Amino acid sequence: AALGRLLALFAQRVLADSGAPVQEAGSGPGLKVRDRRLFPVLVGAVLIFAAIAMVQQTLAFFVQDLQDLSTEAAAQRTGGYFALLATANLLTIAAVSRFAPPPHWAVFGGGLAGAVGALALLAAAAWPPALTFGLLAMGAGFGAVFPGLQGGASLSVGRQEQGAAAGYISSAMAAGFILGPLLGPGLYMLTPLATYSVATVFILLGTLLAARKIAKVAV
Repeated sequence: AALGRLLALFAQRVLADSGAPVQEAGSGPGLKVRDRRLFPVLVGAVLIFAAIAMVQQTLAFFVQDLQDLSTEAAAQRTGGYFALLATANLLTIAAVSRFAPPPHWAVFGGGLAGAVGALALLAAAAWPPALTFGLLAMGAGFGAVFPGLQGGASLSVGRQEQGAAAGYISSAMAAGFILGPLLGPGLYMLTPLATYSVATVFILLGTLLAARKIAKVAV
């Protein structure tokens, strides 16, 4: 509960300072960060993208430790893994754009795939192929989550609040990329299991918050 409160405060602080657009003059009060229609989606985006950043920031160290490589060899191998992740991400974004599933299903399915991928990283020490599987699953999962969050934010607010909602959801994703590097390397110094365990929890919690809220308006 304390962690949840701290994350919510972090999201509110960063988003409030993000300069997200508000409504045009004369159209009523601007959309607030803590608006109940949108805030759970924003917190979910922060958590999910923090998990992405945690994996990205520690992957090279993980590959080096897991495969007992030199620094140079680990950097080259990590580049290949990032290419796999990016390819899965782009293909899934294209598929979601083509078939246009409801946003809450995109977030739920993508978040579940991302969590499975993070769990697979935990198993990579015992079964090395799990690393490749995990990164492909995470890339595909986040390729579905990204458009799902954008669509969900749009559905959550009125027509004249669309600009503000788009700005806030983009800022929430950026906030996740701030939070992730602050947590990931420090947790990795304790144990790699801590990094990817926390990433899994973040993905599941963020998916639950965002998908449940979006599902209530996507009817």
